[in-house]
Amino acid sequence: MVKVYFAYGSNLDQKQIKDRCPCFKLVGIAKKTGFQLIFPRCSKKQKGGVASIEESKGDVVWGALYELTLEDVRQLDKKEGVNRKYYRKICDFGVVQPDGTPVQAYTYIANKRGRFKPHKDYLERIIKGARDLKLPEEYIDKLKRISYVGEPVE
Repeated sequence: MVKVYFAYGSNLDQKQIKDRCPCFKLVGIAKKTGFQLIFPRCSKKQKGGVASIEESKGDVVWGALYELTLEDVRQLDKKEGVNRKYYRKICDFGVVQPDGTPVQAYTYIANKRGRFKPHKDYLERIIKGARDLKLPEEYIDKLKRISYVGEPVE
């Protein structure tokens, strides 16, 4: 059985998703209207905030659609800390491909803790993934404007 996963954070990076889910297959890109990208959890490993999404009228989150095997899903659940309650898996998460085709996927949403800045390296991984996937330029520009840990003071 194959599952379709909507990735919006560091799993946009093809190297990272391949390391986590060796059998993944890129289906394409999609968006979720009425949501925004946030960083509600702090990770010692990532040295800053890690990505999630939340409802936000008028906003949109772009991401990748990956087909995953059940073994890949199990591995990703572990990496996302589902059993440790860091993230929860949301099934039947409706997203829309650029041609208007609706897709029912699953995604992960963080169990909130606060608001944090992502580390520059983590944010750059998200931006690199967005570029490689050819997400809309206006969305990539929005990602580039996110404040991060270690940001130069103007």
